[in-house]
Amino acid sequence: MKKASIGHIEMIISFIVFVGFIIFLFYLFSPLQKSEIQPGVLEFAASTLLNAASINVDQGSLLVKTPPLASCFYVPLLERGKVIATLAADDSSRKAAYSEGSSFFYGAYTSGDTLYHLSFSDQFEENSLDTSGCLSLDLDTYIFGLFVKKLYVFQGSLDQLKAQYDGDYPGLKTLLGLPSDFGFIVRTADGVIRMQEVSRKATKVNVLAKDIPIEVIDKHGKVEHLIMNVQVW
Repeated sequence: MKKASIGHIEMIISFIVFVGFIIFLFYLFSPLQKSEIQPGVLEFAASTLLNAASINVDQGSLLVKTPPLASCFYVPLLERGKVIATLAADDSSRKAAYSEGSSFFYGAYTSGDTLYHLSFSDQFEENSLDTSGCLSLDLDTYIFGLFVKKLYVFQGSLDQLKAQYDGDYPGLKTLLGLPSDFGFIVRTADGVIRMQEVSRKATKVNVLAKDIPIEVIDKHGKVEHLIMNVQVW
């Protein structure tokens, strides 16, 4: 009788141990406890969003030694797109200039040697200028500096991403080729939110996120240093 009781107790203990082991395995491998998102997915989402929002901007300089006494001047220039000109000594002087064919027009007069920073992109705002009174600069009165291409995040592209995210999130996700759900926030260094597109609530326990410093340029050529936070889940 005692042996039967002991055997019965051993069976119960063995069953409890077995059930406990099964529960442990379920806990260990449960999808509710582990994120299905790998770090590589976050990196892919971040690079994809940046590529979708970025544009190339041609930038260079123009030194005018003796500006003409006229309402505007122009110089020959290879076609590079719409142009924004800024006086090097005064960043607030940013002004839309005008490109027509292979010429660059600027409607301003300053005395003495003047250095201009030039930015070119077809994404800049279209502008007009009365060029009837413009005078051509002589070759010995101006010098172009080196022109380079620089990659910026374009504000207009961010606005378009926001509109697509709000209006057709599944379509945007498919268009970007992202395998996971995602969201993004654009903010200043001191935390002021400029854009927040994370309305799709995370459906998993873990959400991966990273901050990316970005330079954002708008249609007027103004540049801001901001932070994009990309999230995937």
